[in-house]
Amino acid sequence: MIRQIKRVAKISKQSPCSEVTFNTNLPLSIIVLEKLYQNHYKLLIGNKELKAKSNRTLGVDKEYWGILQENKGDILNLSHLIQKPEIYNSSLAFLDIEFDLLLKLLEDDPTPIQTLKKQIVQKMLDTQTSKEEFLTLTYMLLAQNQGIIHFPILFEGKKTLLQFEKKDYQTTMFYLAFENFGPVGGTMQQNAQTTNISFEVMFDKSYQRLQKELQQNDMQIAVSLTDMILPLFDSSDVLLDIKG
Repeated sequence: MIRQIKRVAKISKQSPCSEVTFNTNLPLSIIVLEKLYQNHYKLLIGNKELKAKSNRTLGVDKEYWGILQENKGDILNLSHLIQKPEIYNSSLAFLDIEFDLLLKLLEDDPTPIQTLKKQIVQKMLDTQTSKEEFLTLTYMLLAQNQGIIHFPILFEGKKTLLQFEKKDYQTTMFYLAFENFGPVGGTMQQNAQTTNISFEVMFDKSYQRLQKELQQNDMQIAVSLTDMILPLFDSSDVLLDIKG
């Protein structure tokens, strides 16, 4: 599965982060800067500020994935909007951890949750750890108490969320979120003879890319479109009171 996750990450890098593309099924990373009037908003997409219309009420300072379409009269319209997990509202909540080293740990360590817990506690005791890092590490520990590996990291400077949960000996669930690709959910079923991996995405373009790029001879891989993909762990569901 680690090989497929690396492949998904590589595919997500091919999605433009600083370019604004109209009239495609390519999901864009959208930050709402200001509500202008009625259902019109000022947005930040990549490095560009622009104005667009949304039939859905959007939250100021919230982040979304969505499609941008240019209609007659040069009016920009947002569609297929999906609000990102609450953690995306703060760049400081994402740790600067080497992506490949993290995946190598998950692949090679027979007890990754125990190993990660020790590393997290050690980092929390470090006097150089900032308050924001401490809060992120606390959420990671809370997720691990639920049997979920929760990693908010910066992948080549972009906010990325990786989550894994082992349901039983053969089944692992995962949730991946990349800034310009949208959420990816799925399940891996593994036994002595075969490995079956199913991926779910919410955008047509993401579906087409995964369908094309993830075919492997040694694994049964399925990709499908769905209307809803939820994180395995959402920090907004946890109430913390950390003073300092």
